[in-house]
Formats: sequence, structure tokens, C-alpha cells
Amino acid sequence: MGVTRLLRHDRRAAPTTDDRPGSPYVAIVSRSLARALFDDENPIGRTLQLPNDRLHRVFTIVGVVRDTHYADVHRPPAPVAWFTFQADGDLYMPTLHVRGRTADTASLIAAVRGEFDQLDRGFPVFNIKTLAARVNDALGRERMIANISAGFGLLALLLAAVGIYGVLAYSVVRRRREIAIRVALGSTAGSIIALVAHEGLSLAGIGIMAGIAIALPGSRVLAHYLPGISSVDLSIILCCVGVMLVMAAAALCVPTLRACRVDPLTALRLE
Repeated sequence: MGVTRLLRHDRRAAPTTDDRPGSPYVAIVSRSLARALFDDENPIGRTLQLPNDRLHRVFTIVGVVRDTHYADVHRPPAPVAWFTFQADGDLYMPTLHVRGRTADTASLIAAVRGEFDQLDRGFPVFNIKTLAARVNDALGRERMIANISAGFGLLALLLAAVGIYGVLAYSVVRRRREIAIRVALGSTAGSIIALVAHEGLSLAGIGIMAGIAIALPGSRVLAHYLPGISSVDLSIILCCVGVMLVMAAAALCVPTLRACRVDPLTALRLE
């Protein structure tokens, strides 16, 4: 299941983890549960009992794993203990986790059902899903919000590009006389392009800096509500900056071409 093991019992002295009747009762605990029960002492080999256990079973701790989300990915990891299935146990609707060696989900589910049918045909086995499917189901709301946010983000990106294009196109019209004089005095097409591009990229730069200033505290807020989201992801920030610069450069193309095609005589005559 991908849970990192921190401590384990010496295999040469470890009790068997067989789940048949008469086998020793063993358990694996999370790090937070081990600290809550035994502070900083080594929990391996220590015992614990479950409250309200009619059989008064005593479980020997044979391993410690790191804290992990077990039932709900939205809540902080809680202290957890895992036990082997015992035939004399009093279990109600237990959940069985099976680790397979094949990527074929359908065949794995069929194999699990087949094993239960061999033991007890008609035994009620339901809600068989892969771990990835369960995580996807748990994050359904977050995925919907992410898709909606991505749609609004693309719309905002398009509006930003249109806005940059409109501002630069208007600026070229307003500065047509200035551009004509520059061309008449010997300015090259490269210098005209640099003039228009500097103005456009300056606007984009101001917008990018404002966006980063809002995104940094916003990402810290989202990290508290969305599991798996880091507070600051430098790669995503750099990717967004790159996309904005590309969109700004695309929006610069038409105004820049218009500025380069300004005829000095015509522009000065109109002025």
C-alpha cells in the first residue's frame, strides 16, 4: 500500500503472523499511536488490548509505520493499528486490502472473488475497488473544483492576452507620429520592435508580479484544504510565468507589425 515501515520485529524472534485459529495475535501501529502509548520507548514487542473486546485478546506489536491517511484524505492522519484476520475475531464488515502483481484490474478483482468463492460460495463480497479508484472517489469534489478553476484560469489568460493586444494597438495608434519621426530620423525596424515590445512586456511583467504576490498566500490557504498540495511549488510558478510571457509575446505580434509598417510621410501628413 506504499506505507513506509519504520520499525519491525526481528524475524528470527518474531511471532508468526499466521491468521489461522490459535496463532498469536499481532499488530502493526502507526508512529503517532506508538508515541501516544509508549512515548519515545521502542514499541516492538510491547502489547496492547482493544477496549470492549469480548475475547480480551492481547496483541503483540511487531511493526511501526509512518502516519498516513487511512479513511479520509481530508483529515490529518490519526493514530491507527492494523491487525491480522483471526478466525475467532469479532469483525463487522471488515476491509481487506490485497496487493497484486498485475496491472489488469478486472482479472485481479475476479481472482479475489474466486478465492472467496472457494472458501464460502455466496459469501457477500462487495465494493471491490483499486486503491487508486478509492483515492479518485475521495478527491472527486476537489477534482471538480480544479477543473472549474482551470477553466476560469484559461478564460483569464485569454482576456489578459486580448487586453495586452488592445492596449498596445491603441498605443501604436497614439504614438504613430512619434514612430514616424523615429523612422524618418533613421530608426531601424529592430528599434521600433524593441520600443513596442518593451511597453508590452512591462505591462505583462507588472501583471505577473501582482499575480505571484496574490498566488503565494493563496497557495498556503489552499494547502490546508486540498490534500497533496504544497504551499509553494516553484515549478508551477515558473510554468505560469512562462505561459504568461508566451501569451504576451503572441499578443505583441500584430501591434509590432503595424508599428514597423508605419509610413513616415503618410503619418506626418495625417498629423
